[in-house]
Amino acid sequence: MKHNQAIRDSLKKFNVYQYEVADAVGVSEFTLCKHLRKELTVDEEERLLKVIERIADRKAGK
Repeated sequence: MKHNQAIRDSLKKFNVYQYEVADAVGVSEFTLCKHLRKELTVDEEERLLKVIERIADRKAGK
C-alpha cells in the first residue's frame, strides 16, 4: 500500500487534483507530491483531508 492512502483515496473520491490542494495550502504541486511520498503526521493528514473536502464543496457549489 502507498503512503497516505487516505489522502489519495479522498482526492479520487472527490475528483480533486493535487495541484488544487497544493494551491490551497500555499505550496507547489511538486512540493506536495514530495510530501506525499512519506507518511504524514496525523495532524498533516487531517489538514489535507479538510482542504480536499473544502475544495470539493466549492466545486459542487456548496
